[in-house]
Amino acid sequence: MKKLLVFTPDAIEDLEEIKDYISLVLKNPVSANKIVNGILDEIERLSESPELGVNFVSKVGFPTDLRYLVVEKYIVVYRNEEDRVSVIHVFYGKRNYLKLLFD
Repeated sequence: MKKLLVFTPDAIEDLEEIKDYISLVLKNPVSANKIVNGILDEIERLSESPELGVNFVSKVGFPTDLRYLVVEKYIVVYRNEEDRVSVIHVFYGKRNYLKLLFD
């Protein structure tokens, strides 16, 4: 059964920031669109396979319902809920995303 995908305002802002950075700072709008669309394509896969990503328990050492999916250089943080998949954040992989999420 395909689940509903829901993006938090933070996740939407993250995607916009990724696109803006690549497009405006790196001056590569074609790449910006390609990367963000690639991230969105992988997120779409979660609606049919919500267990595709990995639980954060192995990284943080305590119980959490958050999961993550690596998409190229980005980390998609999401929660697999009963009737939906909620996308919480999309981080650049070299950021200290564990500190941002769990501090």
